[in-house]
Amino acid sequence: MIDDVIQSAITKFDCILFKSPSGRSMGIVTKHTMDFVDVIVVRRMTSELSQQYSLPPITAAEYPMAYNANMVEVIANMKESLSVNRSFIVDIIFIVPIREVESGMFHMAGSDHVYFIRYFIDDDERLSECNTVFYFERSLVEPFSHRVFSSLNCLAQSLKRSLYNQKESDLLSKTFRLYFSMEAFMYMRSRLPNLVVSELIKNESTIAYYNTLQIETKVTMVKKIFLRVLDRTSLKELRSLLGNGIGLGLSGSRPNKRNKVKYCTLHGRLNSVEVSDTVDDQLLRNPLRKARSNGIDFIFSEQSRLLTCNVRFTSLIVSSEDVARSRIPSVFVEHPATSVYVGAWFLYNGIVQQVVQISGNVVSCKEPDEDDEVLFQLPIATVSHLIDIFGR
Repeated sequence: MIDDVIQSAITKFDCILFKSPSGRSMGIVTKHTMDFVDVIVVRRMTSELSQQYSLPPITAAEYPMAYNANMVEVIANMKESLSVNRSFIVDIIFIVPIREVESGMFHMAGSDHVYFIRYFIDDDERLSECNTVFYFERSLVEPFSHRVFSSLNCLAQSLKRSLYNQKESDLLSKTFRLYFSMEAFMYMRSRLPNLVVSELIKNESTIAYYNTLQIETKVTMVKKIFLRVLDRTSLKELRSLLGNGIGLGLSGSRPNKRNKVKYCTLHGRLNSVEVSDTVDDQLLRNPLRKARSNGIDFIFSEQSRLLTCNVRFTSLIVSSEDVARSRIPSVFVEHPATSVYVGAWFLYNGIVQQVVQISGNVVSCKEPDEDDEVLFQLPIATVSHLIDIFGR
């Protein structure tokens, strides 16, 4: 079991969740032996602590990643330490310094397993800023939780990239591969109990290159593990582990020097993994069967430590804010700046048309020379696009 691996693999600088008389507590390991670990107790930031030390609140302008993801802040007390039996360790967690959260290298925003820290209380009961680097400073030997974090954070980044800035079509798919540690894959598998899991063992040929310029083909037996996200429950579990932005992305253009920030806009497109409430019975009976519905498939090779990810998703038109808000609660939907106004001309099906009336998202139009009020209606996004083209 992965829990036994965690309990035995925990070393210095790992962040853990452990059983305590008050329930479950958090801590950072400072010393470890075969049976016990010494931890600095970490507590969630409360309004009482903020008032006691006059801490400034996090703001969207200064900390956009932590603020918009509704991440939980914690504070460490250097004088409050405990000795914890390894058998009391429940799980690993990731306590990320605020500088790393806002660095642009952090992609697990909104994960239930990730917390951020700004301050700690030193031995003299004074408040100090946490300016250290935990997860993005590479070292020869890294703590267990840091190794797992690196792989999961890279996976979250790759999943988001596969859903952003894609061509606009009704049904899309994306495949990518990345090196993934065995312990990170087993940890992910244990934290996603509702995924469809299957294993396949087969012979696979590989080519070995020797320094003597000799090339040899070898046939080895490989084992591949399949994890399939095919229903809402498993997608929710995946988001709780990798962040709430997993499974969603924009299909608009990339940010540039002039337009640095891109938002989800009305009448724009949103890429979304639209899974069903339950898994198809045929897929449950045959987990390796090809699925045509939306979903995320993880294929891990134990021999090569290679994780292949197949993402199938749909491109949706954001006709209203509810389309985006029903899929992610913290989404910001922007009303687009439109060039549509009464009297504007545009070319539609080779005929010049004029805007007569605008009602919500619907534009009433007619030919400029027509005196009769014979109108037809078009979506405001279509008319705005046609006006922009006509004016060039």
